[in-house]
Amino acid sequence: MRIGIFDSGNGGLVISRALKKKYPFCQIIYRQDPVFFPYGEKDKEQIFQRCLWQTKMLLRAQVNVIVVACNTATVTSLNRLRRQFSSVPFVGVEPFVKAVNLPQYRVSAPNKMGLLVTSRTAESSQLKNLLDKWDCHKRLRILPHPKLAGLVEEYCKHKNRFLLLSKLKTELSWLSKERLQYLILGCTHYGLIKDEIEQVTGIPCIDNTPHIVKQILKLTGERT
Repeated sequence: MRIGIFDSGNGGLVISRALKKKYPFCQIIYRQDPVFFPYGEKDKEQIFQRCLWQTKMLLRAQVNVIVVACNTATVTSLNRLRRQFSSVPFVGVEPFVKAVNLPQYRVSAPNKMGLLVTSRTAESSQLKNLLDKWDCHKRLRILPHPKLAGLVEEYCKHKNRFLLLSKLKTELSWLSKERLQYLILGCTHYGLIKDEIEQVTGIPCIDNTPHIVKQILKLTGERT
């Protein structure tokens, strides 16, 4: 089985690594788009054109499944990709809004669960649809952050955890005063620094990578 995964940068590696642990015999072809990183700061048409290019490159590599390992790309472009490539199985990465209805993540009052996302994801109609579907009691508080994915890319290059924690304190320490019970990571990049985000904010983080991997394995016919 040949699985194609793409993201604007390193964020999708969190899915690639988790998938390889569950399904060690699969062949993963991972594509980044460093020239246009981050997608979260681009307009919708730019993002779609890059996703279109990424998809065509992966199809040339004869992949069996394509994983759009980027929340921003998923909410802006996945439906169009599925229409244009109707015979291709796609798996997207939506913000894990449905976590508000899972018993293990029950919160005590409205706005007690945060959703950390890129600016483009926060503005998307797809996120609004997800909120209308899963969060009718307004338990989620949307927290757009324009810089966080860039900090993760920088960390992936230099591996300086001390510097990462210092910058995260500047960007996210205010969240520790918000009395949030959970923080949903709405960008695959954030999953790469989940432990550091929890350390700085003191808030348990929810990462939907295991659910994405389960969906991929189900689509490919592999057992979890």
